[in-house]
Amino acid sequence: MESDNPLEMTIQEQPVILDLTSDSSITQTPKSSAHKPTMVSTEKNKELEDGGAIRTKITDPPDGGYGWLIIATLVIIQSMSIGLIASYGVFQEYYEHVAYPSSSTFAIAMVGTLGSVTAYFAGALVPMISSRIGLRATMLIGSTLGAAGLVAASFATSLWQLYFSQGILFGLGTALVYLPALSVPGKCQFALQTVLIALVSLIPYSLAPNPLIVAQWFQKKRGLAMGIVISGTGIGGLYLPSMITSLLLEIGYPWTMRVLGLMSFGLLGTGSLIVKARLKVERKKKVFDFGPCCKTWEFYSLFIINVFFGMAYFAPLYYIDSYTVFLGMGPTLGSVLTGVCNGVSIISRILTGLAGDRYGSINMLLACGMLAVLSIVIWTFTNTLGGLVVFVVLYGYGGGAFIAQFTIVAANIFGADQMASVNSLLVLAFGIGALVGNPLAGWILDRTIDEHGYTIVAVYSLMVTLAASCGVAWLRVRRGGWAPLKKL
Repeated sequence: MESDNPLEMTIQEQPVILDLTSDSSITQTPKSSAHKPTMVSTEKNKELEDGGAIRTKITDPPDGGYGWLIIATLVIIQSMSIGLIASYGVFQEYYEHVAYPSSSTFAIAMVGTLGSVTAYFAGALVPMISSRIGLRATMLIGSTLGAAGLVAASFATSLWQLYFSQGILFGLGTALVYLPALSVPGKCQFALQTVLIALVSLIPYSLAPNPLIVAQWFQKKRGLAMGIVISGTGIGGLYLPSMITSLLLEIGYPWTMRVLGLMSFGLLGTGSLIVKARLKVERKKKVFDFGPCCKTWEFYSLFIINVFFGMAYFAPLYYIDSYTVFLGMGPTLGSVLTGVCNGVSIISRILTGLAGDRYGSINMLLACGMLAVLSIVIWTFTNTLGGLVVFVVLYGYGGGAFIAQFTIVAANIFGADQMASVNSLLVLAFGIGALVGNPLAGWILDRTIDEHGYTIVAVYSLMVTLAASCGVAWLRVRRGGWAPLKKL
């Protein structure tokens, strides 16, 4: 049914363009209209200067309908993309003891390192790519590349082939299919923004300043929708390690990788066709935006802290499977422990995010860092199942929450409008740490395992995690003094 209001008809016929320079407005450029307004508020029945009312249902999130299908799709995308990266410890153990027993731990660790680092580094480019060729095209390319990387790995006969297939190709595909769905450019209220940052922070930093695509589809039910989406990481981290271990035992490595590749292409490819943005966005012209905040001592502090934590974070996750085999407990137990660690991290991100609102995000970041330090101390001295369970629970809680709180701290320090300037550089910092840290842990393990087992690599992880935590402590004292109860 056509409206009698010519102004309303004109606006409804035009494409909606998200204005990145306005907090709550949508730019409209009607081809012909007697009134020719330039900005239309997203509030319903907003009165204009001429006294007319404009219906804006096209800009209000529907809070349901097709949005729920997108939520379910994002859960699957998150579990199959990020879940596989978080489950590399299963492959680390298999490559060390079955496929490439004569290769060094350092060389094998580079496969998983290249996958995660490529996803981080490519994440800085993805927003610009998706703004130019579109969300769906970017995700379809990512689905194809990721699946091709897994299938190509099934034919690999040497580690350098795995570097390219399971490492670079799969990591690039993961970035292209996962990040665009979570980083549609735009603005949202700062308080909401920090909550969303905490929820999506497994590969968090490239996403931090942008409201999620969920925000385009949900407003009143946005918290519920995001809670469902973030569960995808835990789901993938829980079931994939055990599933991969079972497949390796039942059908062998080549077909395991092909099954994973087909699953990835089917699920992520279908998801790419389902997920869509409601609002068109302006093109992103810069990858790195060196704003004035990038020259502050706070930025340099966070950059160094992130390098150290990037060096520390993946080593326990990658080597827990091989450690259980070293202790004679078998690879199946290692995959279960990896799943527990990933699952606990989901709970911790949400709980520490809520606690950070009350006690201060920097205080919670420091607490999470010290909890991660404590967990690695336990790992250093334990060789029992009970000790390993305590270790993975504490590390999953402290380490996972550290990533979430770090991004919130950066947002609180620099503000939502400045995060775009520092965000890609913080991605780079974590990527540099991951690129150096995990292979270095493998190099240490190669040279000390015969005499000291995993003790020295645990001490290495302890030192770099402690260095990151000390950096947070210095940041807290520098900003708020020595008052231990002060909210920061």
